[in-house]
Amino acid sequence: MKLSFLYGIRWREWWQLLHGAGFAVDVGAWPRTLLLSLFAVQNSWLARKDARLDLDDVEVQPPIFILGHWRSGTTHLQYLLNQDPRLASPTTYQCAFPHSFLHSESWHRPRLERFGPRGRPQDRMHVDLDSPQEDEMALALMCLRSPYLGWAFPRLESRYRRYLSFAEASDEDRQEFQEALRRFVRKLSYRYRRPLVLKSPCHTARLPMLRSAFPHARYVLLTRNPYEVFQSSLYFHQSWKRAFAFLQRPDVMDLEERVLSLYEEMYEHFFADEASLPPDRYHVMRFEDLKVDAIGEMRRLYAALGLEDFPERALRDYLSRLAGYQQNRYPPLSADLKAVVAERWERTFRAWGYPV
Repeated sequence: MKLSFLYGIRWREWWQLLHGAGFAVDVGAWPRTLLLSLFAVQNSWLARKDARLDLDDVEVQPPIFILGHWRSGTTHLQYLLNQDPRLASPTTYQCAFPHSFLHSESWHRPRLERFGPRGRPQDRMHVDLDSPQEDEMALALMCLRSPYLGWAFPRLESRYRRYLSFAEASDEDRQEFQEALRRFVRKLSYRYRRPLVLKSPCHTARLPMLRSAFPHARYVLLTRNPYEVFQSSLYFHQSWKRAFAFLQRPDVMDLEERVLSLYEEMYEHFFADEASLPPDRYHVMRFEDLKVDAIGEMRRLYAALGLEDFPERALRDYLSRLAGYQQNRYPPLSADLKAVVAERWERTFRAWGYPV
């Protein structure tokens, strides 16, 4: 089975998604569409018990949002924070089955383990159904307002792109998204009773919506050399083309321009709202520093966000298990392409002190 967060969608949302796409599914994806339809019926049945829960009185502690573009090391940071037993992150299963996980996880997850991933196709980083995961997948299933829906319908990518920042979306779109985010966080808070660590690169462009939903949230931005982000992003899209369960044939033409423009759009909105983040609840980290001195950088993060009892032993144990892991290596960028990246992404080079 190829990767797809749509395996956890309910029938109602599945029908809305297909109808909104004009049922434009490629012939080669018809068997996959039938399989997803069967899953959608099952998921609607699984979701019944969760739907009856009254979560309005659940205490939600201020979450920690990890910000940063894809391939900036945000997953590594989420894994590090997840070593703290006083914090919690949504798992792959919970993000894939956001409508039912409170009642279905204990018996449904073990049945899916043999089908689940064991490593990310873009970098071989370990992942399974219990690994920390991006909440964006859950939100896409809950409200159908996410650029990730373009992974299923690549020809409609520009339609779903407006949900990156919601700047051009309707008030109803924003309201539906925020309600889905609040409900997912309430369900996770009911499950864990701890502050949550939430990670979605898309959140980097949504600061006003995050602050409105969670006024006392904390934020950490992870930066990385823009040249490396560009190279890694190209490889990311190429590897996911082979591994992901698309319903339309993906178009890899103009991939470089799409990577460039998405990065520009994300950080245009981020920089417009960065000053609104409270200094005592916002911290900036460099991925390069985190690689060299993870313990020191995590200690500084805890101090900056006012988190107590730094879990040094748990972090050292986790880091020791990563010994020998090798990052992907990419061929050097051509001089012309490097000049384009330097010109188009000049603001982030300058803001974070990376040499052009």
